[in-house]
Amino acid sequence: MTNEPDDRRTDIDRQLRAIELKNVVQDISGGQMHVVESEDADPEIAEQFWENVVAFETAPRTTLADRLEANGVTLPPADTLGESQIHSKLWEIADALAGLGVCIENTDHLSDRELYEILCSDLLREEGAFMSDRAGWTYHISPIGSGSEEDMQIHHRYYASEEDRRRWLRDFPEDILPPRETLPYDRDRALMQRFENR
Repeated sequence: MTNEPDDRRTDIDRQLRAIELKNVVQDISGGQMHVVESEDADPEIAEQFWENVVAFETAPRTTLADRLEANGVTLPPADTLGESQIHSKLWEIADALAGLGVCIENTDHLSDRELYEILCSDLLREEGAFMSDRAGWTYHISPIGSGSEEDMQIHHRYYASEEDRRRWLRDFPEDILPPRETLPYDRDRALMQRFENR
């Protein structure tokens, strides 16, 4: 297939390219990936989707901790840091992650030390394909993002709106939600602002 300028490519060109990319994904996955597509999907969107899937599937696997350390951000054990050092280190990490296209969210229920410990022991150690160098890719990490029962309770206690809570109880009437509590910290707004201003 020729690499024609985008404005000269036809829908058929895009559909053929999407088929090529799907075949690449099938080869990578050993035929294990199954995606149901609408027959009337926009060819440009379908092509972009499959380009992103191939990029994700072929990207090298690493951890955010490794990426931070490669950029000179150390992650010393929490018990070696005082409170002011923990606070400074958290913002160093947040700024470095923002530069990598990673946003930390849902942290206002944790102290600086608790958040630092979770980041260092768990969230920054998960292996994945991080492609923040590709336009449009953003990663969100959260200490309550696992979907566990405990995380859902924290979400409903601190972060869910009243409408979200009502909707949850409509869908899961047997669940008992914890009472709403005021968040003890106010960090998430600043994290988001730093991320958006990166």
